[in-house]
Amino acid sequence: MAVPKDLWTPAILDSYLAAPAPIEWVFGRLRQAFDDVRYRQAIQANSIPAWLLNAECEAAALEMSLVAAGGMIYDEFLQPPPVDRDIGSVLQSSPCCVLLLDGLSLREIPEILDRAAQTPNCSVTRITWALAATPADTTHFRQQRLQMGGANITQLATPMSQLGVTYRVQRSQVDILEPVSPTDRKVFVWSQFPDATFGDESAKHLGHFTTTIVPGLRQVWNNVLMRLGKRRIIITSDHGYLLRDRAADSSLGPELWEVCPAWNPSQADQKTFRQRFNQIFGGGRFVDRELTQDELSEIPDRRIIKTFQKNYKTYTTVLGRFFWRAGGAAFDHDGLSLLENIVPWIELEIG
Repeated sequence: MAVPKDLWTPAILDSYLAAPAPIEWVFGRLRQAFDDVRYRQAIQANSIPAWLLNAECEAAALEMSLVAAGGMIYDEFLQPPPVDRDIGSVLQSSPCCVLLLDGLSLREIPEILDRAAQTPNCSVTRITWALAATPADTTHFRQQRLQMGGANITQLATPMSQLGVTYRVQRSQVDILEPVSPTDRKVFVWSQFPDATFGDESAKHLGHFTTTIVPGLRQVWNNVLMRLGKRRIIITSDHGYLLRDRAADSSLGPELWEVCPAWNPSQADQKTFRQRFNQIFGGGRFVDRELTQDELSEIPDRRIIKTFQKNYKTYTTVLGRFFWRAGGAAFDHDGLSLLENIVPWIELEIG
């Protein structure tokens, strides 16, 4: 299945440019791609992989269009999150439990809603988006969103308690949450699922979503959500992820020559470019510096990279779903892409 190039149309860009709230517009398009009804139908037909691949192709086409148009959406990701979707602000302002699922993406919203629908006395009060840190990884999230960059996630209990917040870490989806007193009105639970599974052998392929992420979410629901008692709960994430597969790179992410067909490189040029890009970025999706002029001269189209400053540091990152090498895991993050940077914000009431 190839990326549906017929979807990179001026109509998409016209609609995007006319939108008063660009992230809201993109979030709506991605929610349409990862549709809840189609997801439930896929569960009934035992065809979640087909649902996922179709949605990923739609997301890839959307991202291609926005990168080719100049990548203005990625400037939006560098802004602070809305105050009502900033974890620090929310915990300070109102009693609630924030469940942060490390690496959760918009793809998982349908499964969470399915769990909620099957749970008595559980109501979903809001489904919207929040923003990952930039670049999109956990370290930068702790620095930018929590102002606790010096500690890893297992060391946040003390600084959280100083803010009047009860803090818990769930290391695996099978772990049972430690008891939380009903009198603790501000709670922050950090689950290392699903990100902790991205290094598993199964994570080299798309099937990891079906065999690990979906059943893992069901375990987290039982082992965490159902142990929090009657309270307001917010489910969100520190970053999303890119999804690719060694057998389906052309479906899930474009090569540069697809974004910029005028280049039309030979097979030898493509191989040389991949190797050089790998050297520049070290196999990752960002470097904490500006590229040199020599490095910039080797990138045929600079629309696929972005240099920016965050917290007084300079970064250069790869935009969108662009890939320059095959192999490795099917799950990747650390750049600036729609599904890395726009993350779920789901508010529930249980009780």
